[in-house]
Amino acid sequence: NITAAAARAPVDQRITRSDGVVCLSSGTPHYTNRTIVPLSAPDDVHWLSTYLCFVREKCVEIFEADAAEINCRSNSKLINDRQVGIRCRYCAHIHQRDRAGRSMSFPSSLSPTHQSLTMMPREHSPTCTDTPTATKHRFLALKGQQTSGQLPNPRRHCRGPDISSKESRL
Repeated sequence: NITAAAARAPVDQRITRSDGVVCLSSGTPHYTNRTIVPLSAPDDVHWLSTYLCFVREKCVEIFEADAAEINCRSNSKLINDRQVGIRCRYCAHIHQRDRAGRSMSFPSSLSPTHQSLTMMPREHSPTCTDTPTATKHRFLALKGQQTSGQLPNPRRHCRGPDISSKESRL
């Protein structure tokens, strides 16, 4: 099984997803071959649900957009070189058009980061083909235990050394 775009691409630009489909590479190394900058902070357990702690620590990462990410954007929202975003750590190596929807977000400031963080796991994680099976099972179990309700101050929970130092680029 091969995507149409991958069929037209040179072999060295193709990768195989976990589900066996051959698709385009994004140019980002596989998560096992790069340094992950998680969105989590040591004091998350004092403020966030077990579900959100898990998502922030094990499912998403903070990254800076590069030319490849800017050029492959499929929507009209413009992003800047080195703009900070959050993305699924498991499928970032796959070209954006071959990933499940909502795999990354570029919040314009710290305030909408919480909204992005809640939308991404709800809409992306259940359909992401590259999330390891054990991680997906844990995610779904915690999601099923989650209670509704908003955090009192989402901006307060989106801090950490990596995001706060890059806030001017958000």
